Amino acid sequence: MHTDIYLAIAGLGSGGAIALMTLGLVVIYRGSGVLNFAHGGIATMAAYVFVRFYYNWGLPLAVGIVAGVATATIIGVLFQFLVVRPIADAPVLTKIVATLGLLVALVNLVPPIFGNGLPPPLQFLPSQRLQLPFGSPPFDLGEDRLIIALVAVVAAVALWALYRFTRFGVATRAATDNERAAILLGHSPQRLALINWALGSALAGCAGVLLASLVQLTPGYYTELLIPVIAAALVGGFQSFGLAAAAAIIIGCAQAVLGLYQVSWQNVTGVPGWSEALPFVIIALVLALRGRSIPERAFMLNRPLPKVPTRQPMWSLAVMAVVGIAWYALMPGSWDNPMTTSLIGAVVFLSFVVIVGYVGQISLVQMGFAGVGALAAAKVAALSGFPFPVPLLVGAAAAVPLGLLIGLPALRVRGINLAVITLGAAFTLEQMLFNDPSLTGLDTGLVVSAPTLFGISLNSVTGARAFGLFVLAVFLLAALGVALIRRSPLGMRFLAIRANERGAAAAGISIVRTKLVAFALAGAIAGLAGGLMAYQALNVSFAEFTTLASITYLSLAYLGGITSVGGALTAGILVVSGGVVSNLFGTGTFSTTWIPVLAGLGTMQIVVTQPEGLVGTNAALLRGALRALRRRAGRAPAPEAREPEAQAPVPNVREAQAPVPEAKTIGGTRHG
Repeated sequence: MHTDIYLAIAGLGSGGAIALMTLGLVVIYRGSGVLNFAHGGIATMAAYVFVRFYYNWGLPLAVGIVAGVATATIIGVLFQFLVVRPIADAPVLTKIVATLGLLVALVNLVPPIFGNGLPPPLQFLPSQRLQLPFGSPPFDLGEDRLIIALVAVVAAVALWALYRFTRFGVATRAATDNERAAILLGHSPQRLALINWALGSALAGCAGVLLASLVQLTPGYYTELLIPVIAAALVGGFQSFGLAAAAAIIIGCAQAVLGLYQVSWQNVTGVPGWSEALPFVIIALVLALRGRSIPERAFMLNRPLPKVPTRQPMWSLAVMAVVGIAWYALMPGSWDNPMTTSLIGAVVFLSFVVIVGYVGQISLVQMGFAGVGALAAAKVAALSGFPFPVPLLVGAAAAVPLGLLIGLPALRVRGINLAVITLGAAFTLEQMLFNDPSLTGLDTGLVVSAPTLFGISLNSVTGARAFGLFVLAVFLLAALGVALIRRSPLGMRFLAIRANERGAAAAGISIVRTKLVAFALAGAIAGLAGGLMAYQALNVSFAEFTTLASITYLSLAYLGGITSVGGALTAGILVVSGGVVSNLFGTGTFSTTWIPVLAGLGTMQIVVTQPEGLVGTNAALLRGALRALRRRAGRAPAPEAREPEAQAPVPNVREAQAPVPEAKTIGGTRHG
């Protein structure tokens, strides 16, 4: 018990930093209605800027702190002004993807700007041990941890007073409850949102700087902290600063205590990561008990979700097949593996098309499904002796129960709440499954024997072309299935739920069955992609099935076009690491670092200007060009009738017709 209390006291430092980040997250959400999934990325940039100014350049401590916090504030202000403001009336999915794009850009900006070296914990706070007046022997506490916890408490009290007693706070609370009422009272919701983004980002920057005194920084560290941050914010209902800060400090202390029992519990249960799973348990309990725990802003959604094409032309799949076969037949052998990587990525994106594009359910756990598929395929291939492609099919099937399990919360929560719980599920899978050395081998990985099919070697190293053609066939079959789903009665039920869940239920559609089928299908497709990844790697490392990978893949799927098969293939070709476009620039810094950065920036630009993604943009341009050609052809008289002096110009019948009223849309699909 003495050790438990000692560890709980020592956890005040990390708990205080989590509390500061939580306060910033609540401020941003109350001020703009946006759950900032890039909060950890903003804290990351602040921490690295602080380290550069204070540790690398030797500037005074105050200069480093100001530089770090100012960097976070500037990022938050620019993001709100350039991205959040233009999509203020957009659906929840659009706003979440925008913050994910910012996160991807910020995390991948760290190595090229600050290098790959990991800065050590900087002892810039007083580190003297303070003896506490209780315990036998008496407990002690480092001054640095006490200072961080006190800063969090003071910040919580100050924010409570600011939002309770000042005109700015009253106006922010009014805008949170009813934006229209706030406008009628003379307040600008956008100006209030800008100030709140600045304040919330500054708090994230402060947490990043202070935590640099306790831990060794990595680009993804603060992103993982987002899970306990959201858990604490949920306890406070995204409203109460006091409850949120207290919950964050308690979570930090509890995780420190659970770390003591981590090894013994792992030995008993065979499962690691119990300490890291605590925030997800809190998230699941709060959402299960409250149903919808994150309050939504009361404003009208003037923009629809990205349009779903009426149908995927079958000839386009034939074109994909011909181009793919020609690629493997004509291109040099060095281009076989990049195309294969792009096609496998496209299969992952197809799972997003089903669950996000067709059904409108925000899922941040797809790479977790892929990891389960890779694990199952590798284990079955190594232990059972079943011939290929049976292990591949088992990998796809293994992700189905997990998809059903993840789909259960979607029966009760949706929107932001569903995004939160799927993010927590992805993190828990990473910590409790993919980090289990008895299952995944960690550093050594899992060895997969090269497959053969009908006597043909599909070794991805020595027979890369044959394996690539097999992957092409799998992608085409998966794409055909996704396209046929869109045309089927099941697809119509998907779109009805996407457009109006209550209306779909009133029309007799089973919401429970339809959602569970959608999550099962999406899980199976992602699991199939994971099995392909395992056979491509031959030595499977589960470092690529992380929470950040799931976040990145959703933003990339939106960039390509999250509602169509063509969008999935476009994203696979353009932005998958190690894919076709990545291979154009070799294996240097631009390919490994700057392409993900540009993808994150491109995602933010796409959500503002073209929600249908790159495929939607290209299709719109093509339709516009065809309309222009038809208009020009309609105005040009036939050569034998050209007598300009004696004949009046023939009127354009299309332009003379009255405009046809717009048909209503359901889920982005036109219905006359």
